[in-house]
Amino acid sequence: MKSPFCIDRSILVLNNNPTYLDFWEYSSRIWKNNFGILPTLFFVGEPPKSLNKQFGEVYVIPQIDDVVVNPSRDWSVTWALFWGASQFTNDICITHGIDQVPLSDNFFRGVEKFDYNKDYVIGLADAYNRSDWFVSSHHVAKGSTFKKALSINEDWKKEVTK
Repeated sequence: MKSPFCIDRSILVLNNNPTYLDFWEYSSRIWKNNFGILPTLFFVGEPPKSLNKQFGEVYVIPQIDDVVVNPSRDWSVTWALFWGASQFTNDICITHGIDQVPLSDNFFRGVEKFDYNKDYVIGLADAYNRSDWFVSSHHVAKGSTFKKALSINEDWKKEVTK
C-alpha cells in the first residue's frame, strides 16, 4: 500500500530494553494498516528471534558499547532515529517514538505543504519552549536532508562515536 501522504517511512528504533520491546508489532501494524506509511525499525544490538517483520522493514545495527552510559536509557538508540532516516536518500521520513501512536492523520496532512527537496520540519519544535531543544519525534525530511542538516556520517560506528 502506497502512503496517501507525502511521508514514505516512519523511522522507529528499539533495543532489548524490556520496557519497549513489545511495541514494534503493534506500532508497525498501525503505521502500515492505518496510514499506509512504511514502518522502518532500526534495532540496536541483537534482536530477539521472535521479532515480527510482517508489517515493516527491520534493520539491525550494532550496539557500540563505548558510548552506552546507561543501558536502560541508551542515548545511541535515540540517535539511531536520525542516522536511520539518513539512510533513505530520496524517501521522506518521519522520526517517531515506538511508544507513540498517531491518533489521526492531521499531522501528516499538515506537513504536505512543505517542499521536501529543501525543507526539514520539526513538528513539535515548541514542545520545550526553547529554541535550542527539540524532541526526537516528528522530524520530517528526505533522508538526504537529514544527512546534510545533521552532518550524519554514513558509517554507524563513526557517527555514534563522533
